[in-house]
Order: sequence, then structure tokens, then C-alpha cells
Amino acid sequence: MRRAAEVRERGHALTGAATALAALDKRGARQSVVTGNIRGAAEVKLATFGLDTHLRLNDGAYGEDGEERSELLLAALARADVPAADAVFLGHTPADVTGGRDAGVRVVAVATGKTTRAALQEAGAEVVLDELADTGRVLNAIGA
Repeated sequence: MRRAAEVRERGHALTGAATALAALDKRGARQSVVTGNIRGAAEVKLATFGLDTHLRLNDGAYGEDGEERSELLLAALARADVPAADAVFLGHTPADVTGGRDAGVRVVAVATGKTTRAALQEAGAEVVLDELADTGRVLNAIGA
């Protein structure tokens, strides 16, 4: 509980994130997480903001699985037994975009404010969203 309170004070979920996850789940999308955080920290963060409900956390990849984003994505794809060509990675940094491209997955990026739209486009994101609040737009970008 203490860690959840600390996480809540320092962070927030992007507006529309929970709604987008629920909508993707309703459409049958298999969803997981790929993060540089260790699994325990990722689980606390996701649960704190109510984002864990629609995710298959055992299919994900975490900081202890590798250092490079492409390495993490390949680990998650192997765990989920999903070919890269059938996956979409939703990221928010140039490293996410580069890692996704190196792993052979489609990349949809979100300009969260920490990274500009231009930087994400320059890194090679196929689609860049300004936010997640428009669920229809998120679903269209992902192809769900």
C-alpha cells in the first residue's frame, strides 16, 4: 500500500488509457506490457492506476529480461507465442520506436509530453497519437 501511495503521488495514467485497454480487450486483442521496470514495480504501477485488468502480465517482458527495448519485445513475443508481424507496440519514446522497429513489430507512438511528435516521427513511428482520450482514434491506429 505504501508503494502504491508513492506511485500515485508521483505519476498518473494517461487520460483514456484504461478505456482504450478495455475497448481492445472487448475486441479480443491480447494485451501485455513491455517495460524497463522490473516486474514487481510494473505490477504495482499498473494496479495503482487500474491498468492491469486487461493485460496478460505473464506474456510481458520486464527490466530483468533485458536492457534493450527490442530484446524485451522479442522476449514478450516468444512468451506470448505471437509472430512480430502480428503485433503492435504502443510506445512513447524514440527508444520504444526504434526497439519496436528492430523487433519487427508495428509501432504506434503516443506523444506524452516528454517526447515530441516530431521526435517520434523521426524515430520511425508508423502512427503518432497526441493522446489516448479518443478511443476510436486509438483503435484505428492500432488496427483493432
